[in-house]
Amino acid sequence: MARPNLPKISAGTLRIPDAQPSAIIALDSSAWFTWLDHADRFAYTAETASFTARKQSRRGNPYWYAYKRRAGTLRCIYLGRSAELTGERLCAAAGQFELPASVAPLDIATVAQQLTTLRTLHLRGAGAEAVKLADQLYQALVAERQWATNELAAIQRQTRIVEDHGRLHDRPAHSGEVF
Repeated sequence: MARPNLPKISAGTLRIPDAQPSAIIALDSSAWFTWLDHADRFAYTAETASFTARKQSRRGNPYWYAYKRRAGTLRCIYLGRSAELTGERLCAAAGQFELPASVAPLDIATVAQQLTTLRTLHLRGAGAEAVKLADQLYQALVAERQWATNELAAIQRQTRIVEDHGRLHDRPAHSGEVF
């Protein structure tokens, strides 16, 4: 649950409760990106999902991550740098949280953590636990590959539609041809 004074995004606007008077900023505006440079967290709410976003420093650079606890498990999705944090990206992240954890796109940090845990279990001789974790990781990687394949196919279809649409408009208005 979001803290009461946490800035909140809903319906394409950011509301900052601590500002005097309460500030409202439109997403994707220059004021939005300026605010992101100085902020460290906010809550996002959509019709189907909600999450908390936090800015964290990795290798000296600030990056945004979305967090949501579901069924006792804290999930994390990489959002990107402040300049990449658009309303569309936030909506996509909310959609990813609604996917079952086994088919949600993987964050490389999550994979690395699971591999480290798997190696530790193996070294301790916990064979059954290691096999179970390995199977879960394998299933997640297979789902990620299928998700990526589907996304690539969708992008290719959209590209063809745009290219075909462009060719139709490049044709002269009337060339004497009968269609």
